[in-house]
Amino acid sequence: MREPLNNIPVMIKEIINDGNGLGFKKNFVELNTKDKRFFKDVVLQNNISSFFLNFLNKNNISQIIDKKFYDQCNAQQRRFQIHALEIIKEIHLINNIFKNGGLSPIYLKGVAVQMEYEDISLRPLIDIDVLFSKSEILKAHELLHANKILKSEESPFLNASNFDDFCKEFHHIQLITKNDISIELHHRITLSRDFLNCPITEHFFKEKRIINFHGQKIAIPSLDNTIINLLTHFSLNTDFKKLLKTLNDIKRMNINYQIDWLEIISKYDNNKIRRCICLSLEIIHSNGFLMKDFEEIRASYANYFPENQIIEEAQNRLFDVRKKITGESFYNDILESKSFFKALKEHLFPSENKIIFRYKISKPYKFFIFKSYIRYLYEQFLKLRFLPYVIKSKSTSNKDNSYDIIDRWLNKN
Repeated sequence: MREPLNNIPVMIKEIINDGNGLGFKKNFVELNTKDKRFFKDVVLQNNISSFFLNFLNKNNISQIIDKKFYDQCNAQQRRFQIHALEIIKEIHLINNIFKNGGLSPIYLKGVAVQMEYEDISLRPLIDIDVLFSKSEILKAHELLHANKILKSEESPFLNASNFDDFCKEFHHIQLITKNDISIELHHRITLSRDFLNCPITEHFFKEKRIINFHGQKIAIPSLDNTIINLLTHFSLNTDFKKLLKTLNDIKRMNINYQIDWLEIISKYDNNKIRRCICLSLEIIHSNGFLMKDFEEIRASYANYFPENQIIEEAQNRLFDVRKKITGESFYNDILESKSFFKALKEHLFPSENKIIFRYKISKPYKFFIFKSYIRYLYEQFLKLRFLPYVIKSKSTSNKDNSYDIIDRWLNKN
């Protein structure tokens, strides 16, 4: 069961809007113990401790939260400050590697927006997202291995013979450096489950900016595409989960630039892209970033803006901090499939390449493939014990018709 949201969205809205703290203080004091625990989870799981502490200290109301929660926020903020500095150094290193290798990386999401903040601690970086053309991404993968900056567990599992299969399944390659920093090498912006061919990626290569990123010049998307990347990632790629920081990103971009939101919506003539942009804007507007002339914008593109039922479900997902049930995605894929037995067969008997991709097998000898397949089967059977919870969760969601309501709306003709 989902937690009732109560006044928590109102409190988050005041934090995002840099309010005077009076409403927040009143609402926070009135929360019961369970709701305060839920609010704490929302802040910590969404990685917005820096925003929250800045808000509390500015309004001199830090005393209203308990010391343990305050210390947890402080610890998260310090961890992200250190991590951000490590990521900046890592970006400088890999950018030189890519440039010296003749590649043209474009840095996405957090890296693309961090310089919009006056204090890097206000925009923590979790990982490094880099976009390459499909013709360059395999070489980027090889260069990172050749320069020995990756963890020893990372093996060069991609090659010319399996790369096309990989690109059909995944939109990025995830690698971990020796400094425990995740690098995601993207060959497309959207996921393959949403589009056979991404309708926006090619425009990111044609429209880019060069910025000074802490002393080194790097390429990021154009302003419009940076915003579109944030909005599509918010609603389409991640289903709003644990991305409250996106609200602040969009607010920050709007403060720093004169953004034509009608131009943002109309830039790509694709119904699904326009709907996910409008849905993102609706949720962001509802949660603190009050866009100028929003009613006129909504009226101009009424066919792409969501109805109340969609907004309510998206809002619930935005504040969802429940722990994910082990095996949930595995069973959801099967239970949602049009052909149950075909989906079950595909999950239990994956192709050799899927086993290679999953376990990053650099030397796909038959013995290694067989050993990894046994490991894969064992992992799937372990998930069986969670099947009753998944079915119960799906049954509960289906009662209020919310289980796949957003997906159906995004894909309607």
